[in-house]
Amino acid sequence: KRQIFANASLFHVPSQILSRVLRQLNACLKLDGVLFASNPRGPDIERDEDDRYATFLSLTTWREFVEDAGFCELEHYYRPVGKPRDQQPWLASVWRKSRPVDPEVAPTSTVIKVSHTLTSVKPLILTPIKQDGDMNLFCPIG
Repeated sequence: KRQIFANASLFHVPSQILSRVLRQLNACLKLDGVLFASNPRGPDIERDEDDRYATFLSLTTWREFVEDAGFCELEHYYRPVGKPRDQQPWLASVWRKSRPVDPEVAPTSTVIKVSHTLTSVKPLILTPIKQDGDMNLFCPIG
């Protein structure tokens, strides 16, 4: 596949398994494939919010996760466009697969520390819900 569009979805992945999920997305893409992700940004915290798990990462931390998963950044921007930064809660980023990685191998970079406010995290399994042309869409199950 050439593109993965992950809008407002990856921030529901706990940081403990985010590296593995990003490596699995890498494995779905052809070399030079593109990953688009848009997530709310924040001070590297995780919590249950309105009965849904949420991870709010800074640009620096998000970059560490995605680069470690074999992607290079093409661009990033904050949304909504045209507002002052403090009124732009969303970080959108576009990445190119720069190298294949083994989705089952632990990352080689330093462990990224994210503050947790939960006592337990349910495992997250992604399953393809649609494979249409060059696009993969995934849905959490379990």
